[in-house]
Amino acid sequence: MTTPIINPKRNETSVLWRLLLSFTFLLLSTTALYFFLHSPAFGIKEVVVEGNQSLGSAEIIRLSGVAPGTNIFLVDEEQIQGRLYLHPLLETVKIERRLPNKLIIQVQERVPCLLLPVTDGFVVIDHQGVCLTRVGSIVEINRPVVTGCVVPPDVLPGQVIDVVILQQFLPVVDQMSSEMIQSISEINLESAERIKIYSLNGVEIRVGTIDHLVEHLDLLQQILTVELKRLDQPIEYIDMSFKGSPVIKFAQGKTR
Repeated sequence: MTTPIINPKRNETSVLWRLLLSFTFLLLSTTALYFFLHSPAFGIKEVVVEGNQSLGSAEIIRLSGVAPGTNIFLVDEEQIQGRLYLHPLLETVKIERRLPNKLIIQVQERVPCLLLPVTDGFVVIDHQGVCLTRVGSIVEINRPVVTGCVVPPDVLPGQVIDVVILQQFLPVVDQMSSEMIQSISEINLESAERIKIYSLNGVEIRVGTIDHLVEHLDLLQQILTVELKRLDQPIEYIDMSFKGSPVIKFAQGKTR
């Protein structure tokens, strides 16, 4: 059996060739990366804001801190999101690059849900209980007023109002139709066992506990949007806090 003869010079040439190819590839990659990071073709020329309703696009772009001409590959998405999340009206922020030079900022704003009375007016909160702003009158934002909750006097926009009964009730509001919400003037949460809702014309509706209300939201919808418009007699209160048909107490003292 013949032992093959290995040529050491040939092996050295092969190794050197592979090293040369690797170096060439690395050099080309570095050059391409440098080009992408410094080419004016990838400098941001346009920032577009999508999804905003209350906040202006110019304000959102200013808060984002994105400067024109910044290389689109060097944009730090987390930093932009962090800056924008400091604004209490912004709930979600997404950043999208559209090559070669356009940046898209997609936002979802927090929507006013309820009003809470404070000394100098009302605190506006969203469906998570986040304080959005303060207003001096309910005329400025037409939403139901929640009473029976103690609101911290120094609450600031962006802070969550962590009142137990309020946080328990907010998911119920999410299940209400817009027509139902527009028919409510006040929600009294002073007693978790005896929650009361008041219509726009001041009729008291006794709804009982949160669990009972959730089970009978359709009935509340019927009362607020149909029955109160149909009844032509002054009503003192409507009690739907128990199983069965609700009891109507007319102002003259009669019940039905």
